Amino acid sequence: MIRIKSLNYKVQAIILVFVTFMLGCNEFMVVGILSDISNGLNVTQSMVGLLVTAFAVVYAVSTPIINLLTSKFNHYSTLLLLIVVFF
Repeated sequence: MIRIKSLNYKVQAIILVFVTFMLGCNEFMVVGILSDISNGLNVTQSMVGLLVTAFAVVYAVSTPIINLLTSKFNHYSTLLLLIVVFF
């Protein structure tokens, strides 16, 4: 029984690391291609840079709200569901 719990914690830790990595990639992936996006849309890089800001603001505002709405559910299941929805 202890071995199963230990394995369960390892799986949860791996999922947490994966989610953290993917969130970082989602937010900062745009930064590497800002010039391509700005050239394609014929706008300045600073205007396209607002995409990163907009994403961060929406993420910062929605995180506590989603946390409150899902607090009565199993955290692990909620995390897996939101991973599927988000990605």
